[in-house]
Amino acid sequence: MAKGKRSRTLSETENSAIKRKRPSGDNHIVDHQGEGETSTSALEVLKQAGLHLDVNNQPNELDVDPVIFQKTLSDNLRRHISYPDVVDEVISALSNHIEDPKRFCWSLMPTVELSDSELVSKKESHDSAVRLLLGVECLQAKLINLLLEKLPEISTQDDEYSVVEGQTINMARLIITQMRWLDRLVDSKQLIGKLDEILSVTPLEVQREIITCVPEILEDQDHPEIAKLLSELLNQSGELTVPILDSLTNLNIPPDLLSDIRQSVTNTLDSVELDDLPVIVKFLLQSVSKEDAPDVVQDLRMKLEFDPNFQDFSSQRSRRLSQTSRVDHSVKSRDSITLTLDTIKSTSRFQKIVADAWIKAIENANNRDNQKALDIVVMFILHGLPSKKKPVESLLRNKIRAGLFTGDLLMSTFSHHSQVLQEYFPSILALSEVLLRSAEMTISCFASAIYQQAFKAFDSYCQQEIIGSLVTHIGSGSDLEIDSSLDILSSLIHTNVDKMTTYAVFIKGVLDYLDNLSFGQIRKLYTMLSILAFASNQEGGLLQDDMHIIIRKQLSNNATKYKQMGIIGTIAIVKALNYGKESSDEPLNSDVYKQVINLLQLAQQCCSKMPEATALFMDETADVIKTSSIHPQVENWINENVTADFQDKFVIDVDAQPLPKDSPISLSLQYALDVDNEGAIGISILPLLLEHQQNATKTDSKSCSLMSLASHFRLLRTCELKQNNGRLEGIDALLGCSLIFCHDDVYSKLSSFSLSEKETVLNSLFIAINWFRELVSGFASQSDAEMKAKVIKRLQNIIDIQDILKSTLSCVPNYVPPVSTFDSVDSTLKVLAATVQPKGKGGKHKKKGESSKAVAADHACANDDTCIITQQCNNETIDKTQDLKKTQSKEEQQSVDLSTYQPYFRELDLDVFTILDTSSIIETSHDTEENTIGKETIKIEPPQLKFLLDDLARKLDHCLVPSISKKRSFLKIGKSTKNAGFSQIDQLSSKTVAGRILQFLPSLCQHLDEVTSFFQVGH
Repeated sequence: MAKGKRSRTLSETENSAIKRKRPSGDNHIVDHQGEGETSTSALEVLKQAGLHLDVNNQPNELDVDPVIFQKTLSDNLRRHISYPDVVDEVISALSNHIEDPKRFCWSLMPTVELSDSELVSKKESHDSAVRLLLGVECLQAKLINLLLEKLPEISTQDDEYSVVEGQTINMARLIITQMRWLDRLVDSKQLIGKLDEILSVTPLEVQREIITCVPEILEDQDHPEIAKLLSELLNQSGELTVPILDSLTNLNIPPDLLSDIRQSVTNTLDSVELDDLPVIVKFLLQSVSKEDAPDVVQDLRMKLEFDPNFQDFSSQRSRRLSQTSRVDHSVKSRDSITLTLDTIKSTSRFQKIVADAWIKAIENANNRDNQKALDIVVMFILHGLPSKKKPVESLLRNKIRAGLFTGDLLMSTFSHHSQVLQEYFPSILALSEVLLRSAEMTISCFASAIYQQAFKAFDSYCQQEIIGSLVTHIGSGSDLEIDSSLDILSSLIHTNVDKMTTYAVFIKGVLDYLDNLSFGQIRKLYTMLSILAFASNQEGGLLQDDMHIIIRKQLSNNATKYKQMGIIGTIAIVKALNYGKESSDEPLNSDVYKQVINLLQLAQQCCSKMPEATALFMDETADVIKTSSIHPQVENWINENVTADFQDKFVIDVDAQPLPKDSPISLSLQYALDVDNEGAIGISILPLLLEHQQNATKTDSKSCSLMSLASHFRLLRTCELKQNNGRLEGIDALLGCSLIFCHDDVYSKLSSFSLSEKETVLNSLFIAINWFRELVSGFASQSDAEMKAKVIKRLQNIIDIQDILKSTLSCVPNYVPPVSTFDSVDSTLKVLAATVQPKGKGGKHKKKGESSKAVAADHACANDDTCIITQQCNNETIDKTQDLKKTQSKEEQQSVDLSTYQPYFRELDLDVFTILDTSSIIETSHDTEENTIGKETIKIEPPQLKFLLDDLARKLDHCLVPSISKKRSFLKIGKSTKNAGFSQIDQLSSKTVAGRILQFLPSLCQHLDEVTSFFQVGH
């Protein structure tokens, strides 16, 4: 009775408070009191337990602790005289109470605790009235049914459920929330059945709310049953995929049922909406076991298409979208892909079996047509995981070696998913750095492609990081990394010159490390800087000034190495002046022209007393004129000031200048092809060499200039070709002119000569070979039949002189030929030559005593006044072994392998192989009266064909990508020697070289067929 009295007192206080606050609500109170008369017993039970249901727009009130309320109500109901009918009465009273939308809304909102003070100065919130009643076991099941049955009803009256004007309450969500995390479910089976029933009659949005909360409503033992229900619903409606999978992810499902569900989900990937994709992938990957992971990931890899069509799963709908809508659709597509990849990343990070399954799935894709952009993206993602770096790097190398990952696939991946991939830029950059260090060219080339595609696709911050990484590689000291990094930077400058100008300051920093770079690498660096300084559309004045200062310092340096660097930089600037210009008719800026000409004059002046630097200057200038469109103003200056003195230096009039008879080495005119012409000319080789020998202690420019003979002619014929549309009639006399050379009987007497004279003869042979090689390179592409015949004869001259070298090189141990390639370090070449020893019969070496005696004899020959006395001294000291050597046949003496001397021969142009197109040429001889006295058929014979094939094989072996088993050496030893003689072909890409060689294959095959036919007919 005391408790009831307290309840009535609180009710009276509550009513008086309401009357004071809202006087206009009296009519509602009367109505409520009328309703209360019909359900007094039911509502009285709630009031007695401590819950006061408010009839106005105010929260319901609770005057006791929630736990006490639930226990009191439960006890009161069970002790009620009409139990269990009183339960139905309470549910009916509640149903009547919540018929009013606002009352229903407040029943779902938190209750407030009524203070003991009558002034109600403070209120605390508790669970809603409905949730408090759901905690009473005898009311729970029927109250849940009542609430669920309200869901179809309120779905059509959303606009009536507002507590405060302007603030709409999601009633469906609020109703479902009341059933979450209940302490105990009285009848879960009935609840599952009711949920199934309600899901079939409620709208889509309500269904989503129900499904999302299912794991938080049901207990663990009910999860398999509700999982079956959701699985069936998943197959019926694709619109509920996301909430269903979200719920399934949080359910404890038996493995066999989970496997069936996964298979059903996998089958829907082809038609799923983009927005649903991340959730689907998350469900599939998070629910896998160790046994199922490989199959699940393999199915996922096959279903996900990260190609250009990946963003158009709903392609038919996409075609109907407006332009603005398509932009929005594209953004959503990108976001969906990003979320999907994030899901793959997170699941791989926390589940080792998923990461291993991805690696295994990519590894098992051995068909080239089965490679996907997704594979590359996933490998970028997995490389960001510390435990998967090495496996990913190994797998990627294998894929590249096998030719499965191609440049086209990489380009497609970056071009269509650039913004998505940028999220993984640190991993991409780290992987590129590792691959670039590889000794295999195919792998380093793939790394180069990654760098270039990333620079093209990503923002300025990433671009700066890429340039910084490449500059770091250049400073590493590894030739492999330096070459690859310079090639990447060069490609980026050629394709994005304006963007690269922004980062010129980073590239300029490499100038501090020039001493660690080879001349070929320096050439690439200066070419890039010159383009950025002179050819960019943006202002490059500051960089121009820096380059002028550095190059002038190098040209003024007394060291040959730095002069050569300055020459390379000078020519790079000349080349950059006309870079990227469609027309050369536009005159140069007067200031720029003056600066360039002054730089050329300085280079020419500084090189005048250094033959090696002079030759390099001419070779570099010839390469620029031949391979690029040099500005006509600069080209004219070069033609007038650099090539004009060729005749004065090297050419003599044979008729006007008779051969000297007092020469220590007998002279004669050799290898003349134009013997009947008047005013014949010759190239003074041996006289200039002898003059140099006599003035060895002096600086004689004329004698030293013979080192630049081949380079000077190369520049001369390049300018002639450029100015006469590819014709060389103006200098064709040089092709057939004779050489002022030693007499034929000199070779048989060579052992009687002094050491210096022997070296002079050998030097003349090397210079003659290089002269003829330049002639062949220059005139092989001419269409005139007479010139082609002379080129074939010059090929035979080269072969003949090489045969002479084979028999004479053994006369001078440790002989070092004159340098013919000037863009490499000479010391390396000398070491190579010094280590090359002539081979004896059967490949045996000389005995120690014999070798020392021979060397001593040679030195004695060099120091004596007469060779005869020296020869006599040698004959007295030579033992029986020397006598045996005299009986050796001529073939046994010719044991020196000229391949070891290849760096001392001039490089043949690719144009040389155009001579293979030449058919038989009939050459007619005439007497003084122009009568025909004989005919000669000239064609390429097997010796000349073998000579060309040997050179072609060396070029292809050097420049084309090697096989998988062949790797570039990471050692620095011998690098200059390896690249010596290939400076011209190194400036061409492997693709360009292969394309040029393909043009010669038909003619080459025809010659090989002729050789084969010769043996087949029984010769």
